[in-house]
Amino acid sequence: MKRSLTLREALDICHQGHALAPFRFFNGNTFAVVVQQLLEEVCRQLSSVEAQILKSTAAHYVAGVVKAAELREVCQHVDGILRKKAASTKQ
Repeated sequence: MKRSLTLREALDICHQGHALAPFRFFNGNTFAVVVQQLLEEVCRQLSSVEAQILKSTAAHYVAGVVKAAELREVCQHVDGILRKKAASTKQ
């Protein structure tokens, strides 16, 4: 069954995969690259600093270094930026 995932659901799946450590070498790097690719389209709409903050926070969440509350704060900030951009393009 095909369905869409929220960003949080996708990151949780990556977090679970990372915890299983399926790769002998570069396990963390592998999942960090997956996360960066998931965020690629969103990051194109952000400044380079904001994009880096989002990618870094998401990758660290997947690795278990950043907690859900910190990820939520960053995502809320990014959501606010994207909503403002969307509203300004409609006018």
